[in-house]
Amino acid sequence: MADLNNSSPLELVTTSFEQSAWMRGFDFMPGTDCLVIWWSDIQQATDVETVSVEQVCPGQPAPQALDVIELPFGSGSYQMSPQGDAFLAVSQDRVHNWHLSIDELGDDAPPRLLFTAPAQEGLSIGPLYWQPDGQQIQFIQNMLHLNGTASLTHYIVSHDGQSVESQQELTMPFVLVTGGWLQDGKEIVFFSGLGDYKPETTGVYIFDLNNGIWRQILAGYYLTRWPAWSPEMPSINQEEITP
Repeated sequence: MADLNNSSPLELVTTSFEQSAWMRGFDFMPGTDCLVIWWSDIQQATDVETVSVEQVCPGQPAPQALDVIELPFGSGSYQMSPQGDAFLAVSQDRVHNWHLSIDELGDDAPPRLLFTAPAQEGLSIGPLYWQPDGQQIQFIQNMLHLNGTASLTHYIVSHDGQSVESQQELTMPFVLVTGGWLQDGKEIVFFSGLGDYKPETTGVYIFDLNNGIWRQILAGYYLTRWPAWSPEMPSINQEEITP
């Protein structure tokens, strides 16, 4: 672990290497300096996704097992809740239907299905946002058309899966696969080349969900990981940034 205000690492947390383990992601346990790490077994059956969730704390000799998540399909991505007590999983089954599920850590019950979308060519689930109180999840469903445009649908689903609301559908020249949500859930910062990846169009953009308007804030940047909002910066104004 490293403090970005300090040129040298403060402390390094390591875990034992396992030949068949694949680290799927990690995040800080809220309110602590402990890391929650989730692993999957690369040798597991293709129709089952089994993910081990562990917590590693500075000075702790061994990781603490928190849970094992099992989904009846593979190729999932995971996101921890703001409270650190549940995981959100986005996966596709063997016939490519999309599933959004939630698993409560330490609960023996199977993951709860929140949303499903039938398989369609060009369909994908974009960036997820778990609201700070943990009660609602927002996400973008993308539909890429043959003419290069995309239909983006903004969904809000409740934690218990009882409420699924479609906010709006917009036609855009890009899909939103990854991105960082503003804390109020109204804007997304993302990287895009707008289809052609020319230097003048490739860069960092802000997408406003209220009006469907996007604007470039940095040109000529090619990112290997999506950008994130600074907690000290509640919003980004175009005039405040010089490309």
